[in-house]
Amino acid sequence: MVIYLDSRGNIAGTGDPGGVVGRAEQAGRAAHPPALELSGFPKDQYDLVDWAATIMQGKIKPRDAIDPAVPEVPPFDLDIVIITKSKYQPDVVFSHKVHTMWLSCDNCHEKIFKKKAGGNPEMHMTKIAAGEYCGRCHDRVAFPLTDCLRCHVKPKAGTP
Repeated sequence: MVIYLDSRGNIAGTGDPGGVVGRAEQAGRAAHPPALELSGFPKDQYDLVDWAATIMQGKIKPRDAIDPAVPEVPPFDLDIVIITKSKYQPDVVFSHKVHTMWLSCDNCHEKIFKKKAGGNPEMHMTKIAAGEYCGRCHDRVAFPLTDCLRCHVKPKAGTP
């Protein structure tokens, strides 16, 4: 039997369904700094800035490095599928393109992720929620972990 925990460590489904889910939802309910509110940046379902959409709309153009002498590297267009350990949760499709529009490869490889498909078999949501792997950014500066179906998009084989 698998027991899933919410972002506060409580058994999932036992809390107040009308209450605040976690830090990301609390952040979404708080006021953004005035500069962000006036920016016109697109927002996600949590009313947080959708940074990927902001880049794609050309509202910002992040650089690969602070040093202007470092050459720009174009986004790396490769999706990888991360097979979830659950029989029911859809698998994750990780878009390198979306991430490398913002970050260079060495931000994550080899410090956070091994540079090999399946190279992080110990990765799971408990560690991610604790700030490891994807959790280094998500639920902190990138969209919240409570937005499960933003990553878990590939249905398991044999499921509708």
